[in-house]
Amino acid sequence: LSQVGIGDHDWYAILRVDPRADDATIRTQYKKMALVLHPDKNRMNGAEEAFKLVNEAWMLLSDKNKKMIYDSIR
Repeated sequence: LSQVGIGDHDWYAILRVDPRADDATIRTQYKKMALVLHPDKNRMNGAEEAFKLVNEAWMLLSDKNKKMIYDSIR
């Protein structure tokens, strides 16, 4: 399960998308959040960690197999 990224995180909430969102919506939201939180553009405290979480969420939710496993046990 840890390989899939299952843990204490709600990956949909991190990306601020509905769990029923389609792939295009998830991708668009990821891109928006990544631009805002990117360490080169955002020097606020916590931005780098937030950026890492957004990337982790994207890595899981953009992979159909990982997303299917995550959805089945969340």
